[in-house]
Amino acid sequence: MVMNVDLLLQIDRSLREYSGFDAIRPEARLIFLLKKHGPLSVKEAMSFSQTSYRGFYTVLARLIDAGLVLMNTDGDDRRVRKIVLSEAGMAPMGEQERILDVSLYQPVAAAMK
Repeated sequence: MVMNVDLLLQIDRSLREYSGFDAIRPEARLIFLLKKHGPLSVKEAMSFSQTSYRGFYTVLARLIDAGLVLMNTDGDDRRVRKIVLSEAGMAPMGEQERILDVSLYQPVAAAMK
């Protein structure tokens, strides 16, 4: 199954604006953004993440610990840290859910019951 990342991010954004609820977990949002845009600086990823500073670093640490993302130093500016998807992070979403041991769509699944 091919996922339309743009559509999922739009649904998530629309639902958040309408109801204040997220359609996807912050972990999935960050993975989708990296799949769509490629490597992002920490500052760029944080602005897209729709989470607090502390929440962003909690999500980022969880993804790094799970081996789904890596932190690299930018080639042009060594002060900038880039977040990139690992090989496991580029795997289909079901494999990422298995690694994280959590449904990345749980908020949506719970709302549909």
